[in-house]
Amino acid sequence: MFATGRFAVVGADVSGSASPAMQNAALQAVGLPPTYEARSLLASELPVFLRRAPAEGFRGLNVTAPYKLVACDMAKFCSPLVQATGAANTWRIGQRGAEAFNTDPDGLWAMLTSCGAHSEGQRVILLGAGGAARAAAHALGQWAEGVLVVNRTAAHARALCASQMLHPANRARWQVLQLQHPGDVTALEEAFADAALVIDAVGIRSVARCAGQEARLPWRALDQRAELFDLSYGGAPSPLSIWTGRAAFDGATMLLHQGAAAFELWTERTAPLEVMRDALAARLARPANSIPMVPGAIGRFEPRLTRG
Repeated sequence: MFATGRFAVVGADVSGSASPAMQNAALQAVGLPPTYEARSLLASELPVFLRRAPAEGFRGLNVTAPYKLVACDMAKFCSPLVQATGAANTWRIGQRGAEAFNTDPDGLWAMLTSCGAHSEGQRVILLGAGGAARAAAHALGQWAEGVLVVNRTAAHARALCASQMLHPANRARWQVLQLQHPGDVTALEEAFADAALVIDAVGIRSVARCAGQEARLPWRALDQRAELFDLSYGGAPSPLSIWTGRAAFDGATMLLHQGAAAFELWTERTAPLEVMRDALAARLARPANSIPMVPGAIGRFEPRLTRG
């Protein structure tokens, strides 16, 4: 049965989200009412909203920062991918209750593939250890040679690495370089010099600490051939571009494909990817061809045929 009802993106501040324009265009394209909205919620408001969402007619939710872990914990059912990552970015609400999914790995795969950055055996630096980073880690673990996780709270980074090392599909070596002594900075410089990809899943300047103080990351050591990916999107230069002084791919392609995967989970219809891409591009005031489409990424990690 096709989903009808209300849909929304929820987060701490989603006032600038491009998801409503993209998802409402998709709903209209398949003959469903455009009922997708944005809800900015305080952390204290989120549990109440999630509990009331079914009664208020919501049938699907996108969940963004910083609530992806809570969305996992509060769902009645979790997909295997959500269980593996401990984070959810999509809720489907039906007769069984709230089901949690994570379509972010599909989006990241599309982002890397469209830029020609996905190849076996690469070494990657992942900035952050929250919900977005966990989804990125799940995708990276299946093809990267090694992943260094840099995060202000080393315990969170170690937990992320441990969960990936236990996953049966993991092929990567995982490392957390805790900056406890000045000599550790040298090891960090060597890791940066070796990296083929840097993925920013946190978007803040302070992602590392040394002896209790903020630590500057060794951007000058980064190989000029390394590709830079920022999971955020928008018109302003990304934090990663500012830090490095180099161009970084932004998260528009990831947003498109994770949104398309969520749409298919909600409606059980093939997402009108081109319609969604055009609406997203118009919302971001950029050419449509600047946002690549990779249909094969949709359902790669979170199968599109998952049924309630």
